[in-house]
Amino acid sequence: DGYLYDNKVVAVIGGGNSAVGAALALTKYATKVFVINRGDAFQADKTSLEKMLNHPAIEIKYKTTVKNAVGTDSLESLLLQDDNGEYNLTVQGVFVYIGSTPRTKLYADYLKLDENKNIIADESCQTNIEGVFVAGTATGPMDIPDSILSAGAASAEAISYLIQKTV
Repeated sequence: DGYLYDNKVVAVIGGGNSAVGAALALTKYATKVFVINRGDAFQADKTSLEKMLNHPAIEIKYKTTVKNAVGTDSLESLLLQDDNGEYNLTVQGVFVYIGSTPRTKLYADYLKLDENKNIIADESCQTNIEGVFVAGTATGPMDIPDSILSAGAASAEAISYLIQKTV
């Protein structure tokens, strides 16, 4: 939905990989992206985090919570609270990315996971167990088109693996 906010100011709420990825993606459209994080650090992969922290169109609001969305007919601002008190932040759009934890707990005893609980795979989508392939958001944050491409790649690799094992 980022294209709907072309040349507008938006906010992303969250402190994980999904929020970081969304903030970076929104810079293609929005003139300014505020990232509102209730904590004082992000739990995201280092590469994406560095890109976000160094992006000129992104401003981080640490130790900040959203108290309310303000507007008459549409969103006009967010009422925020930080250590200095409450204040309004003018934005035209909000993207909420909280509570998005990979659902990989079931596999934690078998497959190697990274520090963000994503399943680790090589370039052929192969996990640490021979014949077990993984795709999509279980390997890290990605948008829908990338997830679909990842699933196709993993399927092709799995078929190739099975053909080699039966020949």
